[in-house]
Amino acid sequence: MAVLVTSGDTMELVGLCDEVAVMYEGAVVDRLSGGDLTEERLVRASVTGAVAHA
Repeated sequence: MAVLVTSGDTMELVGLCDEVAVMYEGAVVDRLSGGDLTEERLVRASVTGAVAHA
């Protein structure tokens, strides 16, 4: 089962989701899960449209 959640609240997404696909200008620019799903990486990807490398 899957549930689609949309939110502008990054902390809500980090706390609620197992995986997040970040979209920028209509394209998926990053997919975050596990230890990579952090507020910092979510914000970086959503603001710059660039994949954030650890």
